[in-house]
Amino acid sequence: MVMNDEFKMSVANAVKARMETTQKSQNQVARELQLSAATLSNCLNGKWENISAEVWRSLSRYCGIKSQQWPTISTKNFTAIQELCKDAKDNGRMLAVAGATGLGKTKALEHFTANNPHVFYVLCTSTMGRGDLIAAMQRSLGVSLEAKVHLRLLSVIEALKRLENPLLILDDCGKLNDNCQLLIQIMYDALGEHCGFVLSGTDAFKREFFKKAARDKNGFRELKRRIGYWQRLVEPSLGAVKMLCEQYEIVDPAVWSYMHNSFKDYGTLREVIVNVCRVQEPVTVELIQRLRVGGEL
Repeated sequence: MVMNDEFKMSVANAVKARMETTQKSQNQVARELQLSAATLSNCLNGKWENISAEVWRSLSRYCGIKSQQWPTISTKNFTAIQELCKDAKDNGRMLAVAGATGLGKTKALEHFTANNPHVFYVLCTSTMGRGDLIAAMQRSLGVSLEAKVHLRLLSVIEALKRLENPLLILDDCGKLNDNCQLLIQIMYDALGEHCGFVLSGTDAFKREFFKKAARDKNGFRELKRRIGYWQRLVEPSLGAVKMLCEQYEIVDPAVWSYMHNSFKDYGTLREVIVNVCRVQEPVTVELIQRLRVGGEL
C-alpha cells in the first residue's frame, strides 16, 4: 500500500467512523490493536511524523481500507516509453517497444494514454481475429458502426483522420495473428503521417517479427520497413528499486540491494512488496527470504 498523507487521512477517518459505529473508545481500540493509546491518538489527530509503517498496516486492516494504487515512478523504461509515444504522436511515426514481461510497458503506455489527448489504447489478445481487433479499435475511439469488416476498418481510419496528431497504441501486439498484424500496415499506409502508431510486445514479438520479415513472409518485410525504431527495455536499477521501496516506507538499504540483486522485473518486485506489506513486522532481508512470491505467509 502507498502510505502517503491522503492514504493516512483516509485510514484515520475510517478508524474514527468505526469507533463511532462500534461505540468503542480509543483506549479499547488501542488495546485490540496492541498499540499505545498515545500512538493511536497521534494517528487520529494528524501527528504522523514518528508513526511506523507497521502501525498504518495494522490500522488499515482494522478499518478494512486497502490501497490498490501502484506508484508511478520515472524509471528509465517509463521515461523512454513516454518519449517514444510522444515522438510517434507528434511526427506520425510507427514505433515499437519490446522487452521481457514485467518491465513496465503496459503501465507506461496507459499513463501516456491517460495524460495526452487523442491517444487510443488497445490491449491485444491471442483470441482476436481481424474483426475483433477492429471492434476493439472502434470501442477505443468511440466509433459504433456495425458493418462488414472493410467498412468498419474505414470508419476507424476516418475517425483518426478527423483528429489532430492522433496516436494508436497496440499493446501485447505479439499475440495477434499474422492477418491482424498486417492490418496495421493497411491502416498506417491509409493514414500516411497523420497518425502515429506504437506497437508493444515481449522480446518474442520482436524475434518472431524479424524472422517473418527475413523469410519474406507475405507483407512482413514491408511492415518491418515502416517501423522506425524499436525501443529496448532494461531491468530495474538499484535507484528504481529504492524509489519503489520508499513509497512503501521500506527504508533499509540492505533490503533495496537484496531486491535489486534478486528480482529482475517490476512485476515480481510488486508481488514481493505486497507480500511484505501484509506482515506486521519490520521489513528485513530475512523477512523477504521467508515470504516466497505466490506462497503462503
